[in-house]
Amino acid sequence: MALLHWIKASLPGLPIDNKDDANYDDFAATRQPLESIRTLYKISGLSARIFLPECEHGSKLPEFVYLHGGGFLVFTPKFQFFHYFCESMARNLKALVVSVDYRLAPEQRELKKVGNEKSHDQSRGVVLVQPFYGGMDRKDSEVEFANGEILTMESSDLFWKLALPIGADRDHPYCNQPKFLEENRVPREMAPIFMAIGRKDCLYARQVEVARRLQGANKHVQLVEYDDAAHAFYLGPPSSALDRFFVDLFGFMTMCCK
Repeated sequence: MALLHWIKASLPGLPIDNKDDANYDDFAATRQPLESIRTLYKISGLSARIFLPECEHGSKLPEFVYLHGGGFLVFTPKFQFFHYFCESMARNLKALVVSVDYRLAPEQRELKKVGNEKSHDQSRGVVLVQPFYGGMDRKDSEVEFANGEILTMESSDLFWKLALPIGADRDHPYCNQPKFLEENRVPREMAPIFMAIGRKDCLYARQVEVARRLQGANKHVQLVEYDDAAHAFYLGPPSSALDRFFVDLFGFMTMCCK
């Protein structure tokens, strides 16, 4: 698959998910160390990386909880591209970023039932960067960019097959969000959403559909499109799209923090 070829080409000789390998665990130490980066382990059995920008002692900072990509199947916060991206977020946004090492499929397929407990500190905003949706039918962008350099539709279908509950197809609510929003009432209370998408991403059409349905239900959804951006453009080398992304995200963050 194109995605796996990209992974191997990006990290020659480095294990991808072998957490027991000492070199892999200490990957950040192979680069110039940054005093602003901290790593926490064994938080509820998982781990997280905390990225703290240079700031005055006692400063109040915006906070981001970052959930890395990988189709729910691969990668950890230690993967170099996600590590670099979180560094960039902390620096460009002057914000504290927590990159969470969440459980992956297929070992962890289903979301466990959660209670109705409410947090006293409610989430102020949600940032969706090229959110991962799917479905049994094929959208125009899924046909046009089926053989993308980073994500192909073959890869996407496989990820969903291994991540969804056993026996479910890609029209499951976890996957086909447009269909779910069409058949169910949009929640009454919803935090503002910032959705960044690339026009050359195979997932583009579904992302637009989700945004439009939520906007049609009078929800605050800031949809930002980057014309020349393919899947995972935000993890690539410096570009005008990436520069614009941080400017757009900074504006959304400022609005949410008022």
